[in-house]
Amino acid sequence: MPGPVTPRVVLFDLYRTLIDITTDERSPEVWRQLARFLDYWDTVRVDPDEFSRQYFAQAARQLTQSSEPHPEIDITRVFLDVLRAFGFRRADGLAAMCPPLLRVLSMRHFGTYPDVLPGLSRLRTRFRLGVVSDAQIPFIHPEIETAGLAPFLDVVIVSAEHGIQKPDPRLFVLALDRLGVGPEEAVYVGDNIGRDIRGARAAGIRAVLVDRRGRFDAATATCRPDQVVGGLDELCGSLLGDGR
Repeated sequence: MPGPVTPRVVLFDLYRTLIDITTDERSPEVWRQLARFLDYWDTVRVDPDEFSRQYFAQAARQLTQSSEPHPEIDITRVFLDVLRAFGFRRADGLAAMCPPLLRVLSMRHFGTYPDVLPGLSRLRTRFRLGVVSDAQIPFIHPEIETAGLAPFLDVVIVSAEHGIQKPDPRLFVLALDRLGVGPEEAVYVGDNIGRDIRGARAAGIRAVLVDRRGRFDAATATCRPDQVVGGLDELCGSLLGDGR
């Protein structure tokens, strides 16, 4: 019988796997600042609390209106629908400006984990690398650039671009197709059992859980990863076999 196929590709979740990020989109101050921004650009005055309520209500409606089992919102479309309902004359242009502003205002922490850039540099010597992430188009590409990850990545699959979220296996298959490999030739690395590990395994990909805080409990896990690592140093040692 033939032996196991040697991986050619390593795919990653982005947030809380490679990028350490904390946001608070529910903060009242965020919506006060967004309302001030809109008031500057248009004559419509909106109450910040009502603006927040309408945004989250419209995001929820967008999800429930989808026929997908794991739907994803389009944040620009959410803002567009809300701004049109409020009567903004420049709704189309403002809807494109609101998502990055919301992201900046709501961000509390952003950076890469210390082992990420050195780890990707090591892995890049042998593997093609990519990201499969639940994310929004206005956020993900600027944040990949800011974090210094772009030079390492051959493919970036974004949930909002396809209207579905992990664990839908189609997102993982898209990455495989773009890289021209089969599932047996790939490894997927993520921090979330329900989304990352379940989704990768559903796509037939070897799934590695990054457990930086040592909280994984195999006895209670709803889905078993093929491997658990404490970070990218351990992942590199396993995949490269260099003992570093």
